[in-house]
Amino acid sequence: MDIRFVAQIDGSAPIVAFPVTKGGVDKLAGALGDPHGALLKGAAGQARFDGAVASLVETSAVEGDDVVRLVLVGVGEGTAADMERAGAALTARFHTSGQTSALVDFAGVDAL
Repeated sequence: MDIRFVAQIDGSAPIVAFPVTKGGVDKLAGALGDPHGALLKGAAGQARFDGAVASLVETSAVEGDDVVRLVLVGVGEGTAADMERAGAALTARFHTSGQTSALVDFAGVDAL
């Protein structure tokens, strides 16, 4: 699987992951704005997701004629070990999905 890190989503990826620090769901939702921010905040609330390291929440959004998988991935405190665990969780989740690429959008994460 090809995982790319981007500053802005270009709409071509079937999977877009958003790293979230522990307790950072509201901050991410504010950074993304509507409609994705509200959608991801709602999905996080329903799943009791709080950004704990290696935790994942997945939902989908319609982008034109396509459906995109949106994933929140918990990065805990953002240490190197936390980021490695989060990356492993993301890879494990989609390794056998048939998708060949994913984007990781760090827009809502401060410098770690």
